[in-house]
Amino acid sequence: MSSSCAKIPDKRGRMLIAALLVCVFIMLPSLRAWAVSPKNFLYSQPEIFVRNGIVSAALSLEPDNTEGLRDLLKAGSSVELKIRIIVERQRFLIPNAEISHSDFSFILRHDPLTREFTMALPGEMYPAFKDKNLIRLLDHTWKKLELPFGLDDRLQAEGEGEPLKVIINFALEYIELPAWLDKNMVMWSKDVLAPESLSLEYTPGGPKAR
Repeated sequence: MSSSCAKIPDKRGRMLIAALLVCVFIMLPSLRAWAVSPKNFLYSQPEIFVRNGIVSAALSLEPDNTEGLRDLLKAGSSVELKIRIIVERQRFLIPNAEISHSDFSFILRHDPLTREFTMALPGEMYPAFKDKNLIRLLDHTWKKLELPFGLDDRLQAEGEGEPLKVIINFALEYIELPAWLDKNMVMWSKDVLAPESLSLEYTPGGPKAR
């Protein structure tokens, strides 16, 4: 009759196991953040308005899981909301002609020292907005966007008095990841939320101008 038993790890083996357990414990918050990260945008139907001759789009955007976004930021991620507004002259039988496009960007981070969420525009040394409450920060920024994209009289001339097509493309992308996450991992994708697109018509100088 023979018997066998599991080999008891030596001192070096026990130290390795302990180190692995510590790593898992440290990574748990970040792993949880990825598990509950937001999946889609929630948005309102955009509106176009004119103020002092400048045409702007009013739009409200937010993630479908603000708590998930908060966890991603607190885990060490930085994200960027990218928006492009394209104005096209509509044509029949042939592709539309682009008149102009305007790009907008909002960078969102979490500062572990002040425990504040911060939002800045590219190239700015200091964030334009900061708040310890992410929901309140988004309520005053992404949910109240007013994006200028042209002069009413210029668009009227370019569009020859006809309705123009306005396309609003937007996406939320990672610009920085936690140190422990290698960008070369299979799970890596630059998109926090998949790109989406909205479109509507606008007639320069028409009744929608106010």
